Amino acid sequence: MPEINWAEVHPDLLHLIAKKLGDISNFIRFRAVCKKWRSAARLSDPPPQLPWFLKTLTEQVVEDVPLLFIPRSDIRFRSELDFYSLCSNKTHTLQLPEIHRKRLAGPSKRYILVEESPYSDRPDALSPFLLNPLTGTRIPLPFKTTRFHRPVYLGPDPDSTSGNDVLAVVILIGRNRDARSTDTLAVWRSNDGNWTSVEVPRGSKGVYYKGMFYNSVNNTETLVIDVLTGGVVSTIPHPRKNMYCDYLIEAYGDLLQVVNTFQSFDYTEPVQDCRFDVYCLKELVGKPRWEKLSSIGDRMLFLDSSNGFCMKASDFGGFKGNCIYFVTYWKRNSEDRGRYVLGRYDMEERRAEVLHRDREFDGTWFVPCPY
Repeated sequence: MPEINWAEVHPDLLHLIAKKLGDISNFIRFRAVCKKWRSAARLSDPPPQLPWFLKTLTEQVVEDVPLLFIPRSDIRFRSELDFYSLCSNKTHTLQLPEIHRKRLAGPSKRYILVEESPYSDRPDALSPFLLNPLTGTRIPLPFKTTRFHRPVYLGPDPDSTSGNDVLAVVILIGRNRDARSTDTLAVWRSNDGNWTSVEVPRGSKGVYYKGMFYNSVNNTETLVIDVLTGGVVSTIPHPRKNMYCDYLIEAYGDLLQVVNTFQSFDYTEPVQDCRFDVYCLKELVGKPRWEKLSSIGDRMLFLDSSNGFCMKASDFGGFKGNCIYFVTYWKRNSEDRGRYVLGRYDMEERRAEVLHRDREFDGTWFVPCPY
């Protein structure tokens, strides 16, 4: 059998191969083979990437003692980004000086939200900023506050006609001091560079969808809020009375409401009793309503403890659609400190399985981008 000269593989075939590399580390290794392979795999045109699950705390735990009980002067801070890869089923570490004494927030695509750790006592605490951990690119945020910041959406502007070139950032700034029932919603788009912020009713979950902010409140309804004025445009009743909405997710043109229901709590099996119900918003003329789904098709949902996003399984070889990836808290017994467990729920089989269980901290999903 004649030897294959890999440097002479046709550029079109190289491009097709590169577009199948759903793990960013494999994509970078592919580009490092030679100049011809690098030309066929441009950084500005990466393949669809599976998300990482990031550890959002950078504080070091000492002797298995909860941070709450450690004197602030004894807390050690790390400059490392720990993440779990679905492709390799392993936890990896990146050295990132930018996150020293910081806390990370998501879920997000391309950028993560970085803010000062509540355990830091720095007098020169920086304002929150967005960081691409692969390139080091920063986008400063104009908020001189240490209040809680939660990304509603970080990624390419879904309302833009310019593809992925326009970045949209929607951030919920929690707990207004002067108003007990409102939060601040801040919106920014990279094509105009101007931040707009409005007060919105405080809710449990929110999502940026078709230029509006959908906010679940009072376990009874979802408010549709104009992001420019903060005004409530309409209200959508929940499909059942007193139903707590765990997540609102934009899913390739659909708006999904996800409810996590545990049948019981089992110390021996962390996810076997986990169930998810998914509803889709049907925008009928004059009367939108939620309709329960038995399947989400080719889609995969990635949920952290408060938010999430959607991807298509067909973009990644070896991954099954109609599944929900989630994180939950699990204790081996009533006295155990507990661990966070990553699981996958199959909508068709109506059962969950553990992917990774040895996590001391909560985390969030992040889709890496090399540019």
